[in-house]
Amino acid sequence: MIEDEPSTEVQNLLSAGRKIDAIKLVREEQNIGLKEAKEWVDDYVARHPERFPKPEASSGGRFLMWAAILIAIVLTYQNFFAG
Repeated sequence: MIEDEPSTEVQNLLSAGRKIDAIKLVREEQNIGLKEAKEWVDDYVARHPERFPKPEASSGGRFLMWAAILIAIVLTYQNFFAG
């Protein structure tokens, strides 16, 4: 029988963003298959969004993208007018 509440260790793993480890532990603790464990964890997290907020998207990726574009423009400009 699947428990309604996960163990403290599963909750700690989910809070730390270690969903895969939480799924593995749920499988072991509740003796269920991978699909069932994943669905159970997904459902549990969806029912308790306040406990497991989604991480904010970092602006670091956008910065790197714009830096690469700027470098490409500068290099193109140099190659075009340096010739």
